Amino acid sequence: MRYELNIPPKSNRSDPICFSPYLHRARNQVERFFNRIKQCRQVATRYDRLAANYLGFVQLASIRLWLRLDESASWHDTTKLHGSTSLRGSVSQRSLAAAEDHATLNRHDAALSSAMPEEDVLYRRIGLAALLVVGSIHSSLAAADPARCRELIRKYETDKTQFTAIEVSLTLFSAADADCLNLATELLDRGASVDARDRLGARPLSHAARSGHLDMVDLMLARGAPVDARNLAGSTALYFAAERGHVAIVQRLIDRGADVNLTGQSGASPVAAAAYAGRDMVVRLLLAHGADGRKADETGKPPVVYATAGGQLGIVKQLLVSDIDVNARYANDLTLLMWASGPDEAVAEAQALDIVSYLLDAGATIDMSDARGRTALMIAAEGNHPAIVKALLAHGADPALADKAGKHAADLTVLSALREELTERAQAR
Repeated sequence: MRYELNIPPKSNRSDPICFSPYLHRARNQVERFFNRIKQCRQVATRYDRLAANYLGFVQLASIRLWLRLDESASWHDTTKLHGSTSLRGSVSQRSLAAAEDHATLNRHDAALSSAMPEEDVLYRRIGLAALLVVGSIHSSLAAADPARCRELIRKYETDKTQFTAIEVSLTLFSAADADCLNLATELLDRGASVDARDRLGARPLSHAARSGHLDMVDLMLARGAPVDARNLAGSTALYFAAERGHVAIVQRLIDRGADVNLTGQSGASPVAAAAYAGRDMVVRLLLAHGADGRKADETGKPPVVYATAGGQLGIVKQLLVSDIDVNARYANDLTLLMWASGPDEAVAEAQALDIVSYLLDAGATIDMSDARGRTALMIAAEGNHPAIVKALLAHGADPALADKAGKHAADLTVLSALREELTERAQAR
């Protein structure tokens, strides 16, 4: 979920920032919405460990509010509020599809209410609403957001005579995010700048690349947007597109001369960003156009380390083809085998095990130790990965070795069965 800060600046501020008084006036609606959904105990007091589960309850609470609104205002009445404008008439036909979906939901309600008990009708309405919400989220990943575009166009046409230059730029950023081509074209024709920057220094081209809107990227490039412009953290449009896995946009930016080795936040290159996010096709494309797959970031980690820790076997294979030493040491003297033996928490153990097996077959030295004196076996034991521990033991890992604190692999795991197995192996040595 993306957001833009809109905080009133102090009166004595010397350099201007992006602030829209028009948007600021809507803060009361936002605050009332939060107060309304907090009436649901599950939202007000979070009990879920996973953010995805909590988000699901927030969406259900929002659907509940939407259903209440739907009972008090029909779709026909809602369309009257929008009116019609020259720009709105040329918005993508997907907005008409959204209206048809809503009308279909109401038709279902009419049929259900006459044939089903009231409670069953309510459950069916919730199910239909959930399907409508999920379908909208899915389509917005690769398409324009019709509702957002309608709202942006309405606000622009209502208040465009009062818009300041900063408000025009803010609207252009929002249009780029939502893929509102007609609105973006109108704004650019009326003097909006492709070199405008948001609070983080990102330009409209970066917004379009990050959101995955190829047509919007083409529009910005056609209007002279600087392809290698960087935000305050150093990230370019290519970096954002690579991180999000937008292959077509990565290709378009490269064709227009984007530097594939310009680094972004913390000195990470587009290849590193794609490797960390598991974007296999993007990594392949960047390497084919001369990206340096061996370049380390400010923390001393090259892209192959991120791919290894993230359980991305396909990317690891691509990067190791670039004559990377499988036993090379990186920050804190960690090797790839050590990174693979202690993967990120979100990585399934089976994925990490595939990389461990591949590295061992590629000639990784099994008992090398890091700056703490810990081997890959100790790291796997500490992370409680029994399958990886067994694979390392099968390849000859020594469970009797101790780190600089005098701890063995058996001392580092909390799994009793794994501790017993490692102890027995160490005593048998």
